[in-house]
Amino acid sequence: MNYYFDTRSVGKDGRCPLRLRVRKDGKSAMPLTGIRIYPDKWDEKNNRAKDVRLNQRLRDMLDNAEDYVIKLKASGKYVTMSLNELVSEISKKVLSIEIRLNQKETLCWYMEQYRDRQLKRGTREVYDRTLKVLKEFDNEFTFRPFKEIDYGYLTRFETWCLKKGMKVNSISILMRNIRSVFNEARRAGATSSYPFSIYKIKQEETRKRSLSLADLHQFMACPVTPDQQKYKDYFLLMVYLIGINTTDLFQARPEDLHDGRLEYKRDKTGKIYSVKVEPEAQAIIDKYRGKRWLLEPMDSHGDFLSWRVQLNKRLKAIGQITGKRGKVEGKGPFSEISTYWARHTWATLAYQIGIPVDIIGQALGHSDRSHAVTFTYIKPDTKKVDEANRRVIDFINNGWGV
Repeated sequence: MNYYFDTRSVGKDGRCPLRLRVRKDGKSAMPLTGIRIYPDKWDEKNNRAKDVRLNQRLRDMLDNAEDYVIKLKASGKYVTMSLNELVSEISKKVLSIEIRLNQKETLCWYMEQYRDRQLKRGTREVYDRTLKVLKEFDNEFTFRPFKEIDYGYLTRFETWCLKKGMKVNSISILMRNIRSVFNEARRAGATSSYPFSIYKIKQEETRKRSLSLADLHQFMACPVTPDQQKYKDYFLLMVYLIGINTTDLFQARPEDLHDGRLEYKRDKTGKIYSVKVEPEAQAIIDKYRGKRWLLEPMDSHGDFLSWRVQLNKRLKAIGQITGKRGKVEGKGPFSEISTYWARHTWATLAYQIGIPVDIIGQALGHSDRSHAVTFTYIKPDTKKVDEANRRVIDFINNGWGV
């Protein structure tokens, strides 16, 4: 057995896969080792890596593979095995095991463990997406040790993400997740590497994510089909319920609404929250009441995440320009909107009419660390939040003819 450096398969990053050449009965096969190398890092004449440490690893891998074949021959299994069966055994028993030996020294392993420990589904999803993007960028990410995730690696990853069309702030989320796992691994003593002492995470000013009063009136007046009307109503309901999160709203049960209030545990924080249901909100709830759920969508949609994607997609389509046979010919005025805008819209309007910032924060469920001790003795007055919400809704209704 020996190695074959496959220059026929050049990856997007310029690296080529290293294969193990296995021969039996005059035939040969070349399973992947999981290692990819830049052409200038491979000594083709001597068929070995130029890096001393990597070359030692490759010698160990080859020795382990040859030792395993000797064991197969001694047991008598080798004689009856086909080449494909032999390759499968070597891949499973030698190559994958060799790669997994240092698995706990990898960012991938720590990130998977970190992800699986998260109690909030949304947090798990964010880390899962980070893993998927990293694996798409780097074919060897699963087995790449912390020490190889350096400043150069992060800058190449950032450049790749930008070329893929990702926004700076989206990339910053990925980078913050990577940084969190590095911090976790450092505390556990798994690595002393820390590229973030040099690499600085970039952040752009957030684009507009709320509707002004005029924008909201335009949204309310925009002509829609009967099917689109419910998506418009759902967005308004979220505004009327103080920017409630989609998860909290569409996974609420009928029994969560009682005595004129919607009471639920916030998915993001785990805290119990209560909001007074004003007549405008109650009318929409009554219109779209569900059976097993407070609202009807989850009675027929088994997957909440796909429903949320559909909701945001339909919101963006409101007011778009269509031609013959409904063909979309241009974006509408709300092509950037999403359900999260309801929360920002409520907060923006509340601030505009002079509602104190601390009441806005309380209404949105923000934790105020500066008053954490005080609130162990004084329970926040929900009446002030109720009054604030009523004022916001009246502000929306003013001039709307309600």
